Amino acid sequence: MTRFIIEFLKLNSLFRAVILSMFFLIHFTAYSVMNEPERAETDWNFHSQRAEIAPAHWIDMKLQYEGNPSLAISGDGKDYTNGSWVSIVDVIHGRNYKFNCFFKQKNVDEQNRSILASIIWQGKDGERINQPEYPATLRELSEDGWNIIQQTYTAPEKAVTAKIE
Repeated sequence: MTRFIIEFLKLNSLFRAVILSMFFLIHFTAYSVMNEPERAETDWNFHSQRAEIAPAHWIDMKLQYEGNPSLAISGDGKDYTNGSWVSIVDVIHGRNYKFNCFFKQKNVDEQNRSILASIIWQGKDGERINQPEYPATLRELSEDGWNIIQQTYTAPEKAVTAKIE
């Protein structure tokens, strides 16, 4: 199972934050469909606007973060591919949420333009509330060399879910 955790973490005596963590392996290298990747279950779904531009995607059982498989995407050397892994989680408006994403990448010319995470706050009918959030990629790497996307947000009024991409 890929790791998407929601934990309560006491940051200080005034408030608690919820940790939203996901682990991605971003591949922008050649990927052969003949080498069918291992299958695993996940709470994440892959989404692309059209099948013609969808990158190869799979759950990578070999490259793991803290023992958890990675969600992988490969552009297969094409500049026009576009797609993302998506999960929707319940939230409580007014509560603080800390977003964490750990990823590795290869052959990406402009990492800050090509590898993004977003949080879309949604109301009870699935409608978008406010503008999407785009957590920042930190300059420093984790101790074991993973890139980190991290930021803390307060769920807006009327938000009942967060769509994480």
